Amino acid sequence: MAKGNQGGNPELLVAAAELKKKEAIEKTEKAIAKLSSRGEEITFRSIAQQAGVSVSYLYKYEELKDRIKYLREQQKQTVVIPTQEKRYQPASDKSKGVLIYSIKEENKKLRAEIEGLRRHIEVVQGRNYELASVESDNIRLKKSLELINQELEDCRCQIKALTITDTKVTPFDKKTGSQAPTINEQIKSKLAELGITLNTTLTKTIQSKSSEIVLAAIKSLEETIEHGQQIKNPGGWLNKAIQDGWMPDEKNLSLLKGERDIFNEWFNLARKQGLVIASTKGDDGQLIVYTIQGRPVPFKQMLAEYPIETLKQKK
Repeated sequence: MAKGNQGGNPELLVAAAELKKKEAIEKTEKAIAKLSSRGEEITFRSIAQQAGVSVSYLYKYEELKDRIKYLREQQKQTVVIPTQEKRYQPASDKSKGVLIYSIKEENKKLRAEIEGLRRHIEVVQGRNYELASVESDNIRLKKSLELINQELEDCRCQIKALTITDTKVTPFDKKTGSQAPTINEQIKSKLAELGITLNTTLTKTIQSKSSEIVLAAIKSLEETIEHGQQIKNPGGWLNKAIQDGWMPDEKNLSLLKGERDIFNEWFNLARKQGLVIASTKGDDGQLIVYTIQGRPVPFKQMLAEYPIETLKQKK
């Protein structure tokens, strides 16, 4: 055919080239299909061998070269499973054993972690219980300490009373050598009725005041007890009442009738409500009342803070 075309017919040459190219493409496509179906690697060399052509022959045509390159890259990115049997091949006993062992080990770790957390929770709960118990013990110990302090104070008073010189012996002032004032029998009798034992402090206080002031203070103590007020240390209470000159009520106060009526009404209401325990008159002539804590407060101030109408409403 080429010899018959020595004259140089261009159309025949083009047609021959196209036919040759078509044959090459067909051979190449068939080779690619066979390689793909067998799951073999797609390369220029493997396709050339399968198609029965040379590698340089494949590179001669751009379409073939580009297609082979594309298929080769695709094959690299794709996991090839050659046969249907391999695709659905079940896991071996060895692989199953490895999987089971891994799962068991993971379970052990999780169980150990859970057990550790459980023990930590138990420790925290135990500490919380201990803290609550300690707090309860602290409250109980504080109350016990208060009672012990009170008992200690009572013991001190009793010890002081035991150390007092026999009342039959008249004491003398150390500085002047003069005889100290004695305590009259009426005061002693009142103290005995109230169960108060004379100690050094109370004796000195009684001896430093007149009998009238002492008896008025004793009367204030009696009235306070009669009104239901609990007094832990009657001796100490009386000592302060004598020192401050407490009076039992308004009867010992020299007031105008109108003032006396107002004071009388207010004092009775305030004492029933546990606001005051005694009264007296200051050096300046002003009325003074003593609160339940033994604090002296001017009557006018207390009247302003606790008006009679307010006390009547709480009655």
